[in-house]
Amino acid sequence: MYPAFTERGKETILKAKPHVVHDVGGIQSVRPESLHELFEKFFNEGDLDRIGRLYEPDAALVDRDGTIVSGKSSIIEYIRGLLSLKPTIRVEHIRTIEAGDVAVLVSEWQMSGTAPDGSTITDGGRTYDIVRLQSDGTWKVVIDNPWGTVLPDLGEETKLPRKH
Repeated sequence: MYPAFTERGKETILKAKPHVVHDVGGIQSVRPESLHELFEKFFNEGDLDRIGRLYEPDAALVDRDGTIVSGKSSIIEYIRGLLSLKPTIRVEHIRTIEAGDVAVLVSEWQMSGTAPDGSTITDGGRTYDIVRLQSDGTWKVVIDNPWGTVLPDLGEETKLPRKH
């Protein structure tokens, strides 16, 4: 059911399908789900530059209320606001579904930080992210949906009729 793997140091090499190395600021990985590992690391370090390297230029992020944050620079500003809470995040990978050069990453995350009044803030969810293999062999986030089941309100004119 799952591809066979072998451990080599800290790397897991999937033998069922070869993966390329993803290099972001000296951090390398061989799997699309490593984007979540890298996000956790860079977020906890407060490294917006390296977080930004994980996203495609036209990426989108779905906020809790369904609002879409469009474009890498807007996503970075959104994350900058989160980092003002001095948070830590823990991301636990659940599943990767790959189809050619596209993959869906499913992970659960927990975050805690400090509100401006000094109180502790905690939050969490299940993220469903769409990532794409780039022409240079790296994986990048196309759609970041940290709330998983939250869908944007597309308006009445864009709703399709249901098939019965």
